[in-house]
Amino acid sequence: MGELSILAGETRSATVVALRDSQLLRIERKQFDALIKKYPAIAIPMSRILAERLRQANANRSLRLRPKVLTFIAASPDVDIIEIAKRLADTVTKDCGESVFVQEGKTVGWSSAKLNELENQYDLIFLCCQLGETDWMRACARQSERICLVIEFDEQSSNEISRGFLEVQHDHQMIDLFILHDESDVCPRSTQNYLDKIDANRHFHIRKSLDKEWQRWGRVINGRGVGLVLSGGGARAYAHIGVIRALVEAKIPIDFIAGSSMGWHHRSLPSHGPNDGGNGAKHQKMFCRNQYPV
Repeated sequence: MGELSILAGETRSATVVALRDSQLLRIERKQFDALIKKYPAIAIPMSRILAERLRQANANRSLRLRPKVLTFIAASPDVDIIEIAKRLADTVTKDCGESVFVQEGKTVGWSSAKLNELENQYDLIFLCCQLGETDWMRACARQSERICLVIEFDEQSSNEISRGFLEVQHDHQMIDLFILHDESDVCPRSTQNYLDKIDANRHFHIRKSLDKEWQRWGRVINGRGVGLVLSGGGARAYAHIGVIRALVEAKIPIDFIAGSSMGWHHRSLPSHGPNDGGNGAKHQKMFCRNQYPV
């Protein structure tokens, strides 16, 4: 951080915020000049870092990093957070080829040094916390880029959520809420009751018995989710139906979908399920026969 300002001798223009506990080494300008003279080879990787950041800036894109350490917290007592983390880890390993370490709870000898060692060995680290483990929860949150709250769906469960676990959240730290359902729960409901109590950045409904739901969960937390944005355009926007059908036939999953104007209406097409197959039969009935009867 601040490599450009130390090279140019100017004040650093950006503010950096750490999402988790970090070790900071401060180097003064004189010390940096001495290091360059003694070890000129370090200028090469620094030049590469600068070149990459300038390239990102010129392309008007921000550098987005996938989270490395995630904390999974059981937001209700009936959630087996360890079993969920293990199944999710197996899914990520199988589908994404990522190595995952699951820390089942606080153990003797756990420290930041141990976490650093694990980060060098694995692609992802899952830290598991049961509801009520406040001290361990706080320690995990301090070491994580993202917090994943997991709760079993129940019409009354949203009234029993304690906000105590949210006290561990740091500024700029993202919270994802995952609501677990049985396969019979076809249409999510009462979602707003949860969101009123949990200030989540994102929320997802997961049907536990379906493998494809776990696969989507794995892609989302691993930063590999597939997003689709549909534009407007009146009748021309019906081309979206063909695009969605092609994605279905190519077995490309759609994890996030958004749209504008007519694209906003078509965004509901994938939710019709595999029986519709992207053909748009239900969509055609909804928009054509109902609105423009012949």
